[in-house]
Amino acid sequence: MKLSSLTIGHRVALGFSLLLFLGAALGGFAELQMGSSATGALFLVDAVAPQASVTSTLSVHSANAQKAARAYGLSGDERQLALARTSLGEVEKALVVARKLSEDQPKLTALREGLAETERGLKTYVSEFDKTVVNLTELEAIRTRLNVGAAAFVAEITAYIRIRTKSWPRRSRPGARRSSWSDVART
Repeated sequence: MKLSSLTIGHRVALGFSLLLFLGAALGGFAELQMGSSATGALFLVDAVAPQASVTSTLSVHSANAQKAARAYGLSGDERQLALARTSLGEVEKALVVARKLSEDQPKLTALREGLAETERGLKTYVSEFDKTVVNLTELEAIRTRLNVGAAAFVAEITAYIRIRTKSWPRRSRPGARRSSWSDVART
């Protein structure tokens, strides 16, 4: 059967049929593509966005903990110690959320691997921070002992100077002149 042997009505029907078939094929292809796009969008909503949120939370609280720990290390300010402890607690909470997310979303392998490294680093950091707290407590005790010793030294020196000041006029003769401070030191 040749195309030239078909009537005009048959040719028009065949053309419309061909257009309908091509439209249906393109529609099916579009449906498949939109389904995979929807899957990608769901992954973004269910996994990537929460991952960005939890890593941001980890970053903020770990930075706050580091700043407060440094401020405490330099000043010994108890408020900074409390802030550091609070921020470290928030880091722990964020790690729990991140762990749960990595278990719920197995495709987030980078998060899972990063969590293991982060937990090791946090454990080391907390250990060193606890050592800093102990060192500062010991340093405060040393400062207290030094202050007590310094106060006793100042009191003794003051008493000695008073005694020496009272004895100087008795040793000097009226009208006598001291030639130098070394003469005073010998008396």
